[in-house]
Amino acid sequence: TWGDKKKLTINTPDNTYTTTQPAIAYDAQRNRELLFFVSDRPLNAADTTKDLNIWYGNIGADGEVASAIPADALNTDGNEASPAFYAPTQTLYFSSTGRTPNYGGYDVYEADLTNSGGWTAVKPLNRPINSGYD
Repeated sequence: TWGDKKKLTINTPDNTYTTTQPAIAYDAQRNRELLFFVSDRPLNAADTTKDLNIWYGNIGADGEVASAIPADALNTDGNEASPAFYAPTQTLYFSSTGRTPNYGGYDVYEADLTNSGGWTAVKPLNRPINSGYD
């Protein structure tokens, strides 16, 4: 059965930003669980774009995600969405409108989590996965 729901502290207290599309990941190198999600919150004090970006945070033993940071190596000036992590290969799949090549609208890309905690170069998935459609 499901327990009681609880709002995580990574949500913004004023509810003026979207926080959506959660995805659980297991970082095998550092033996920890991560929560990826998409938000239009500002990346820094100068950011006023309101575009969607991928964020992530460590999931604590109590299930809480106390803080989150933007996945700077993955985010662009466009929108990022739909993070999905494949643990056996430590690969994050996600969609983006701001990367090239871009076949049209949201395309699917991949990047591997490295042993140092960074990301490999982002690569697009080839046709027919990506096409001229979102």
